[in-house]
Amino acid sequence: DEFLDEILDGEMIFRVEESTQKSVYKIGNTEVRFQTRAEEHFPVAVSSMVCKYTREVMMEQFNQYWCQHVTDLKPTKGYPVDARRFKSEIAMAQERLEISDQILWRGQ
Repeated sequence: DEFLDEILDGEMIFRVEESTQKSVYKIGNTEVRFQTRAEEHFPVAVSSMVCKYTREVMMEQFNQYWCQHVTDLKPTKGYPVDARRFKSEIAMAQERLEISDQILWRGQ
């Protein structure tokens, strides 16, 4: 709560609606909504598509970088099972390039 107080600069949070399908809150002049199946709404669907496309472009660049440093490296999509394989295959190059795990791998 202290974290929210600091971010919201004293604005009150008003609960407008809470259910298993949708929760709506009012903070000052702003409405915040958490909703299942939100991608049915055009702005959410478009932003989701943009984010997915951006991730794919970034993963392509990530793979190109590592393929320059590891011969015959199979690209990764970055999901957990494949990420373990990829991490193992780039380990020597990662050490040689002095790239720490803190920079390369997202923490939990």
